[in-house]
Amino acid sequence: MKKLLLAGAALTATIAMASAADAASLLYRTDLGATGGGTDYLGAAIAASAFTVTSTSGDLSSFTLADYDVVVYANQNYGIPSGDLTALNAFIASGGKVIFNDWTRSSGFNGQATYTGNNNQTSITLGPQFSSGIVSPLAVTNTSWGTFAMGLASAGGTVAATFGNGDAAIVVGNGGKTIVNGFLSDTVHSQQLYTNELASFAAGVPEPATWAMMIAGFGLVGATLRDTRRKRVTA
Repeated sequence: MKKLLLAGAALTATIAMASAADAASLLYRTDLGATGGGTDYLGAAIAASAFTVTSTSGDLSSFTLADYDVVVYANQNYGIPSGDLTALNAFIASGGKVIFNDWTRSSGFNGQATYTGNNNQTSITLGPQFSSGIVSPLAVTNTSWGTFAMGLASAGGTVAATFGNGDAAIVVGNGGKTIVNGFLSDTVHSQQLYTNELASFAAGVPEPATWAMMIAGFGLVGATLRDTRRKRVTA
């Protein structure tokens, strides 16, 4: 019985470690602070979250993305630095999670979304995935940008919100590991929306390393149970 209790405690600790490891660290890259704009509602949601956050306004070349569980990449004003999309796509391919927006409408990001060319819609209607605590539709407000909303279409992803003209406003791709927002982070005045997006990552399926730890824990309990039964039979 003592061994079984110890094994159960080990399993509990393993699950706790797995939960703590899942989506614990976040890299936030945004050029909003460097260029002005309005209130960064995305940044506010990140600051209020439980993630351990690293922030930058530059490119990704000095970061090892594998050190992070989530990358939030908000391209508000400048062109995307060379190499950033390649790094993001490799991160996604290895199981990383990304929230992405880009006013330049680059076609190189693997978020399972494309751009329609219809820009600057002024309202979005949320589907159920991100609508918790929000009255929809939400206004999309220009805070002095030339392009502040970018119509999307699914390219294998799931449409999670639409603009007034029917274009997608949010596309979730790669099995829930990517979120492409078709608007800038200071134009939809809802911190809750971004909180809901971040929460969808925290509630996702455990990463392969997490599953490995949990399976090891279950194996320990199973081995202890077998040992206990064997002793009872031979007694």
